[in-house]
Amino acid sequence: MSTVEAMFTRITTQRWARNRLSNWRQFGTAVSFAAVLFGTGIVFAAESEKAVTYPALPFVSDYGGAFTLTDQTGRVVTDKDFLGRFVILYFGYTNCADICPLALHAIGTALADMGEQSERITPLFVNLDTSNNSVGDLKQYVEYFHPRFVGLTGTVRQIRVAASAYRIRYRPFKDKDGTPLIVHSGKIFFLGPDGKVLAYFPHEAPVEWLVQAMTRHMQAGKEAKSSAGAIR
Repeated sequence: MSTVEAMFTRITTQRWARNRLSNWRQFGTAVSFAAVLFGTGIVFAAESEKAVTYPALPFVSDYGGAFTLTDQTGRVVTDKDFLGRFVILYFGYTNCADICPLALHAIGTALADMGEQSERITPLFVNLDTSNNSVGDLKQYVEYFHPRFVGLTGTVRQIRVAASAYRIRYRPFKDKDGTPLIVHSGKIFFLGPDGKVLAYFPHEAPVEWLVQAMTRHMQAGKEAKSSAGAIR
């Protein structure tokens, strides 16, 4: 059994033993749903048969900013290293028992479903747990969800700076059994080649929504370039 498989076996057992899944989903859904409704104008329908509507393009956001972190190979990277590519970004932690794996699985599946188009997108995962930030474990963890996933870690200050840029709130704590956990914001961000946030989604966003929204924004970028070329 690999390190990642053993990790998932352990945290899954803990999850069911503590019966935390329902509470986390209710809490995460309420927070993310409110953020989406009141922060962007994007309407997310929890029921798959309901329509999903989007704000008019271009979408303007004050999320995002500079950061310096270390990837899963030990290389120091900054936000500028990802300019020129689309990015889908999620903040979480590797020992998360439910929400983070669900979000990362959705991201990985969305990229797989997009086929060749997804090669223009770099998936990023920022590990908020500075007490458990081995680059070797991080590499195994992120690549479990998609082979091109880039895992990022750093010092307490570096993580705080990166999280603050995207207004991610997080707080480490221990449950009644002494298990270390982190309560954190659960947004998935989609960034354009200029590094600006094009859209964000709640952590429970379905794969179909991620695919549709990313495709839509990428197509809008192509159309904008075509129009600029025609004007010249």
